[in-house]
Amino acid sequence: MKITSIVLVAALAAAIAFTAEKYLSKPYFQWTEGDVKSILNRSPWVKQGEFSFDTGASASVYSKGRDYEKTKADEKALVRYVPYKLTWYTRIPRLAAIRSRQLQKLISSEEATRFAEAIPEDAWRFALESKSLGQMSIEEAEKTTRLVRGDNASLSVQQVTGDRQIMYFLFPLQGADGKPFLTEQTKKFTFETKAMGNVMRHSFNVADCLVDGKLDR
Repeated sequence: MKITSIVLVAALAAAIAFTAEKYLSKPYFQWTEGDVKSILNRSPWVKQGEFSFDTGASASVYSKGRDYEKTKADEKALVRYVPYKLTWYTRIPRLAAIRSRQLQKLISSEEATRFAEAIPEDAWRFALESKSLGQMSIEEAEKTTRLVRGDNASLSVQQVTGDRQIMYFLFPLQGADGKPFLTEQTKKFTFETKAMGNVMRHSFNVADCLVDGKLDR
């Protein structure tokens, strides 16, 4: 019983640690490399998963001139599973990305300050990162990507851009009714998209992503 209690307390502490308040105890330019990694990999703004796609190896597997029984090993050879990361780039992860570049000496302190103080774009930004996005169709993403609230209201993506390793999704701030689609009162919403035949769905708890009680961009 004692061990169970310790585990529960540890789990609760871990959950609290990944909310926005943890990172507000000091300014972003004092965040350590560990802080940045935590925000960009294990925080409420980040979801991780994997997608699969056909490797095109079927021709080589079945090209020996006789019939082969399809084994599990064969099937595994035909499909590749690739990890990905989806980030909702509101204020905290945006600052973490800037701080990460500064720590890597890719930008100066002055540049980091300028980027941090810049007014964010008039949209909600999400980023999908993976080492194998070369086969992902922007046209397909534009047709299939949306945000869905708990009341089933949905918002289609406004713009999709990217390259072989990262794709950006921009959504308008307002819904079809002209009102803000996401607010502090929104409990949860789901990001949906389709990539190379894979449907990706990840839900975000808005309360965990508030900064000083506000939903900042």
